[in-house]
Order: sequence, then structure tokens, then C-alpha cells
Amino acid sequence: MLKFFIITFSFLQISSWVNSNASIPVLGTKTKKSLLALEKEVNSETISYFDLQDKSLQLGKLYKKHGLYQEAVWALRKGRHLKKAKKLENKLLRILKTGDLEYIESFPRGRDGAELFKVKDSDIYCVIKKFKKPKEREVIAYLVDSFLGLDLVPLTIFREIEGVGKVSLQYFFREAKLAQETQGDTANFRYYDYPETQKKLWLLDFLLDNSDRHDANWMQLLGVKTGRTIAIDNGNSLGMGNRPWNAKIPANLDFYEDYMPNHQIIDKLASLNLELLFKGFETFETQSIEDMAFRNNLIITTSNRQKGAKAPNNCNKLAKLFSN
Repeated sequence: MLKFFIITFSFLQISSWVNSNASIPVLGTKTKKSLLALEKEVNSETISYFDLQDKSLQLGKLYKKHGLYQEAVWALRKGRHLKKAKKLENKLLRILKTGDLEYIESFPRGRDGAELFKVKDSDIYCVIKKFKKPKEREVIAYLVDSFLGLDLVPLTIFREIEGVGKVSLQYFFREAKLAQETQGDTANFRYYDYPETQKKLWLLDFLLDNSDRHDANWMQLLGVKTGRTIAIDNGNSLGMGNRPWNAKIPANLDFYEDYMPNHQIIDKLASLNLELLFKGFETFETQSIEDMAFRNNLIITTSNRQKGAKAPNNCNKLAKLFSN
């Protein structure tokens, strides 16, 4: 995992940055129906382990066939095809690191100067942010998500672009819709409670102190109400948000263990190395890092207290990590 952090922080060069009038490709009706059917099977609570392996492999192959690489990676992980998922993720990482980029459009105001680009000679798209504080928080959000295995935040890296400087570059889901289109007003979690179906998103936002999770900064895969949650626009976190965080620790935290294979979520939180996580970043205040350590420790100790167990030995160290 330590090597993964180093790779993600690599600075890279590209050879071209050109305008493009290409339209974003859309899946055919038949293909989309096949994907929706497989997604439904894979996410069924009654699916057997062996059927999950089989169906997730089919789903991953179908996503990959149509150039939907991040979607394929997540599908393969769901079925525990970890080697295949890692191989494809590394391929996607290389493409985003080195591919020539073609400008598509700028997003509406309020998205931290985000711009949409296409990787030349592929069907892969990405979102670029140039502003210093938001782009660092986008990468941090991905690293935390990846470490915990939540699979909510798409692959996000730093990349050095000639004439522009260092930017954040995030995989773009071309087959997804904003929650405001699929869910309506209740998708605005700045004002409404996180529902039971969004426990993972609550966990991510709580850790990152993201009080700006509204209906235009999370998406649903394949544009349907039951689609997989995708957490985008994570720039207003870790001291950047303009609204106080008021989410409460749930009465029972046992459900967090279901997010990780082998039910290791609490152990994962306890082993989260904040010193390594924030190494090399420039815009984080000590208070923001200490606050994240506190929230992480709060989840761990609350969970263990409810179970009648002792907190892991290194939990209390987290809150003191940057206090000296």
C-alpha cells in the first residue's frame, strides 16, 4: 500500500493539449440493458459466492469491452477478482498518466474550475482541476477511499502539464448521471440525512469533513436510481467547506465492517497512516489533519465501545500524530 501512495503522487508530462469537437460516446440500448441486469444480479443480497464471482467477471468484461475501465475495476473487485482488477487499474493509470489530452468543455461555475478532457485515441475521459487547494483534496479523497476499499471515488492522480503546471486528473464516468437527476431533492445531503443506502458515502464524508455533499457532486452509475454511488467534487473538504459538519455518529456502527472483505474496516481505520497520507501536500493546515485523526479515532472507539471491546493499540496515537 505504501508503494501505491508513491506512484499516485508521481509528476508526469504530456505531449499535447488540443481542442476536440468529439462527442461523448453513449452505450447502445441493448448493451445498457445487459449491464443493468448484471449490476442487479451482482448487487443482490441473495446471490451466492460462486454466482457473484461469475457474474462480476461477466460484468467487468462487458464494461472493459466498451472502454469503461473504472467501472470494470470496481466490478472485478466486487467478485474478488483482485489480480484482474489490479492489472486493469494499472493500465488505466498508465493511460491517464501518459495519454495525450483533448479539451472537451468547461463545467459550470462552482466546480473549482473543472474541465473535461478526452484521452486521445481512446474512449476514456477525465476531469482536470487546476486550483491548488481543491486539486489536493481531490487526490486525498481518492487515496482515503482506495485505502479503505470503499470504491466510491474514481481514480485520481496528479499530473504535470506543460504550460499549466500540476493538476489533479480524475477518471470521468460517461455513463452516469448526477444524483439531482436520479434522486431529486433528497440527494442533497447538506440538508438531508444520509440514508441507510449511503453508509459508505457518510463514512468518507465524515472522515474528510466534507459538509458539501449536495445533489450535484455525487452520481449514479448508468443513470438509474439504483446505480452505484460515485463521489465526485471532493474539493470542499478538510477545512475548505463553508458549512459546519453536523452529522451524528449512528447508534450502531457494526455496519461499517460490511464494507471490507473479511470485515476489516475498523482495523483499516486504525492502520490509516495520516503522516504518510499527507506527505508531500502543501495546503493542509495542522488543524485539519488533527481533526481528521480525531474523527477517525471517534469512529473506532465508538464502534469498539458498543461491542464491548478495547480500541486497537494505535488508535489513540492517531489523534496525537500532529500535536507535537
